[in-house]
Amino acid sequence: MDHLVDLGHGDIAFLREPHTNIFTSEPEGGLRDALSCHGFALPDTRIWGSDFTLEEGFAAAEWVLGLPERPTAVICAFDQIAIGLLSGLAKAGLNVPADMSIVGFDDIVSAAYVSPSVTTIRQDRIGLGRAASKVILKQINKATAQERCICTLPVSLIPQQSSATPRS
Repeated sequence: MDHLVDLGHGDIAFLREPHTNIFTSEPEGGLRDALSCHGFALPDTRIWGSDFTLEEGFAAAEWVLGLPERPTAVICAFDQIAIGLLSGLAKAGLNVPADMSIVGFDDIVSAAYVSPSVTTIRQDRIGLGRAASKVILKQINKATAQERCICTLPVSLIPQQSSATPRS
């Protein structure tokens, strides 16, 4: 969020999976908190839920373009959605990042090979695997609810070509 706000974005949309997935409900809360810290909000009208596929990202372009006021940036819960959105916006004649910035999450290999390459968030996959195995072992050993925890792992921004200062 800091990256987009530092570039001058304040009107941001979020493409996520349905609320039944913890991998999007937690980031949505963090996104709302981060925007609030910068004096912005993420209204429900700026959130679109779908599956994390290229096709759904492509379909999301129609939703984004149909909003009464177009956001200057879109954060996608997964790089697959970001790549599909990028393609849908290009087909509609928009230039990313000149007309709209896009940021994904996961740092999948293909995000660096589309044009423009997708700015993304890299997570520590090895650390994620270790944390997941600890949680599974606690569940196998019938840990109490107090012993279970939600782990927060560090992430890092991988700036690419899909994010830039918004047009005035």
